[in-house]
Amino acid sequence: MECVSLFNIMFASLSAEDQDFVSKIFEENKNQLYYIAYSILKNEEDAKDAIQETMYKIIKYMDKFAGDSKIDAQNKIMIGLRVAIRNTSLRHYQKKKRKLEHETSLFRKSANNDEDEEIAVDIRDEGADLDELIITQEECRKIQDALLKLSPNLQDAVNLVYYCDFSCAEAAKFLGIKDDALRNRLFQARQKLKELLKGDGK
Repeated sequence: MECVSLFNIMFASLSAEDQDFVSKIFEENKNQLYYIAYSILKNEEDAKDAIQETMYKIIKYMDKFAGDSKIDAQNKIMIGLRVAIRNTSLRHYQKKKRKLEHETSLFRKSANNDEDEEIAVDIRDEGADLDELIITQEECRKIQDALLKLSPNLQDAVNLVYYCDFSCAEAAKFLGIKDDALRNRLFQARQKLKELLKGDGK
């Protein structure tokens, strides 16, 4: 497959140190990656393809972690792996589902399409920052607890942009969604976090 070929090319372009680092990350997480992919796709070969695409994405964005310590880089890559394998597998699943529905003349737009799930909101405050929520060091724990109450899609957007230092455009491309959809998720996340931190969220 094209993705496998691109993965091999990009892996070969890494330094020996980075190749060892990526290989270690893969070995430590391959079982979890396969479990997530297979639980969505229910097919061994499709799961392997999703893992290859995920690793390709990680290598593609390796430069994002160049200035970090090995520990920080590993933590960010772990987030990236979780985000990428789930979204890649879901996208593959939706693609196969749409193809099957089309072939059986029962095609209809998948209700699980990530972009369809976005709620139309006013995102004119896109310049808003999560820093406004951080008042004291103690509140960091409250924010972490609140983040865990967000939906996976909102968590992914927040983690990529505010923890992994991706730009909105980079995070959107990483997730395979439009830039406006990514900003929409960040807006929703900020609103939900504000509610949770005020004690109004459930």
